[in-house]
Amino acid sequence: MNYLGHLLLSGQDEGLLMGNFMVDRLGVKELLTLDARYQDGVLFHRHIDMTTDNHPWFKASLKMLYPVYKKYAAVVLDVFIDYLMASRWSEYSNENFSGFKQRVYGVLNRHVHFMPLQSQSSIRYMIEHDFIEQYDDWEGLAMVFARLDDRTSFPSRFVDNINFLKQHESKFQEDFRRFFLDLQRSCDDFIIGL
Repeated sequence: MNYLGHLLLSGQDEGLLMGNFMVDRLGVKELLTLDARYQDGVLFHRHIDMTTDNHPWFKASLKMLYPVYKKYAAVVLDVFIDYLMASRWSEYSNENFSGFKQRVYGVLNRHVHFMPLQSQSSIRYMIEHDFIEQYDDWEGLAMVFARLDDRTSFPSRFVDNINFLKQHESKFQEDFRRFFLDLQRSCDDFIIGL
């Protein structure tokens, strides 16, 4: 699961959302030095990742992607999950997509100055370029994959293989809702236990 799922599952708690968001952007030492208000978000992010990685839908989806994407199958699936959510947003959230984006960007703006300096400009760039919007259609998804292609050290061909995802979208969508409901229940239980 990439950004969108993590942000949605964080709910209204700003500290939880911000800590959850920063996990993939910071090293271990930097995470340990984050303000205490963000530490639950760090733990929450790891819970989401562990629950996702161990879910039968995720494992079956990885098997389906592996012949095409090889070692990058998990990266592709993480990004594709955000597309699956964004493309049918009203099935996963009562908050409209535009309102959700504005709320999240507001949280990021309010808390960005608590983040390490090198992350602050990156977060501002993401907001300025409306990174959440890119997950809700194929054109935006192709842009996300193009950026990933630029960052990989081995040939990844994310964009070249996007037609595979298009051809099999209905198969991925078929059980995704059940997966997401399972994940949501697990996250709700985790948050109650904090």
